[in-house]
Amino acid sequence: MWRAGLGEDHWQGLEDKKVISFISVIYSVTEWALFARRFFESIVAVDESISLTIRATDIKGRQLASLHPGIRLSGNYRTDLEMFEFTEVVAIAEVRAAPEALARRVVRSIFELFNWNDPDENMLHDWQQKLILRTY
Repeated sequence: MWRAGLGEDHWQGLEDKKVISFISVIYSVTEWALFARRFFESIVAVDESISLTIRATDIKGRQLASLHPGIRLSGNYRTDLEMFEFTEVVAIAEVRAAPEALARRVVRSIFELFNWNDPDENMLHDWQQKLILRTY
């Protein structure tokens, strides 16, 4: 289990803005999927499954935003949900073979909660590669 607050709530100038970086969502979920692969690949058999849960509270009124210089996010992607909990049972074979694809699926589900229903697959992949290759 990993628990943390949103860094955006503590960034200078953003304390009262109720924003969440869409890039941070991509990076965080990708990190969690990559960690799950490293952690579970040696202790869970390939034919077994694991349960992944992501929960966020106090998100009502939050808006996805671009906090990256030079990157614009066109659209008003906001949620009216108080909280969400996303749980998925995933075969360890999928976690081992395609953690980035799993992360993109989860990211799209999260973005849909903010009414962003069509994020570009290539854009998601490109941001993941920037994280993985450390070229942010």
